[in-house]
Amino acid sequence: MGNEALNFLDAPGVIKILVTTDGEGTPHAAVKQSLSHEGGEVIYWELFEHSVTNRNLTADLWYDRQVSILLFTPDERSFVVRARPRYSFISGRIFKRHYERARACYGNVDLACVWFLRPEGTEERTLALRLREEKRLHPYFNHLDRLASPSRKRAD
Repeated sequence: MGNEALNFLDAPGVIKILVTTDGEGTPHAAVKQSLSHEGGEVIYWELFEHSVTNRNLTADLWYDRQVSILLFTPDERSFVVRARPRYSFISGRIFKRHYERARACYGNVDLACVWFLRPEGTEERTLALRLREEKRLHPYFNHLDRLASPSRKRAD
């Protein structure tokens, strides 16, 4: 798996959305700017004990379900990172290190949990790439209005 998408987790101005699912499979998407990466793993700082994301990540860990991370860069590139929750910390030296970093970033905040997610795949979903891909995969698919001659005038 290429690391280009993971590098965007630490880039300024990138919008980061974490998508988890609940026990019934209902997706929950939330902007989570605290996503980063370290040593090939995605790190997520959960600031709230009772958040939907924290509950869903716990269930996703228990039931070995994937999550998605959507990234949208300032130059309008977009990526999807598929990942699986591997473990989390609520105390100890690793937690303390991240707690200090979270407070340095966000000020006087609490840190409920530090999640570590294992990336399992990335895919660039930038519009220009998707348009080329669709044209290549479906060369004969066209809307009828696009087949009409642009020089032809409608008689109203």
